[in-house]
Amino acid sequence: MKQFKSFLIVALLTFGFGLTAQAQKLAYINYDKILAELPETKTMTSQLEQLSKSYQDELEQKGKALEAKVKKYEAEAVSKTDSENQARAIEVQNEQRGLQEAVLAAEKDIAERRNALLKPIIEKVNQAIKDVAKEKGIEFVLEQTALHYAGGEDISSSVVAKYNQIK
Repeated sequence: MKQFKSFLIVALLTFGFGLTAQAQKLAYINYDKILAELPETKTMTSQLEQLSKSYQDELEQKGKALEAKVKKYEAEAVSKTDSENQARAIEVQNEQRGLQEAVLAAEKDIAERRNALLKPIIEKVNQAIKDVAKEKGIEFVLEQTALHYAGGEDISSSVVAKYNQIK
């Protein structure tokens, strides 16, 4: 009787694990590919490129102005007193520091705007992934770049299609 119980438990566990393994459906996505195909991402990229270009132009102008000032000060240095040259050197250093701070502020602003624009896109993509997974009975969706072998279903195009349906 004890052997029968053990056999029954092993049989039930084996049968149960077999059903569980068959019921779990895996799929994968390529998140970068999905984002690249979305019109909102393309619009965001265009906006960020314009912003970056405007910052770049502004910073280049400031850099050229500073460079011209340095050349002027160097040319006039022989006709100025030591205290005037020291004051000018401090002025140039302060302007260089200000330019470096402006570069960092521009980079920070671009990054913050990118994150702000990307957040609703990512939320919508994640919702589309959940919807597609539910519709197809998929329990696990993995990122393709983290896989060594992709034998499951690629649902990236389905996610893009679902994304475009979500309003």
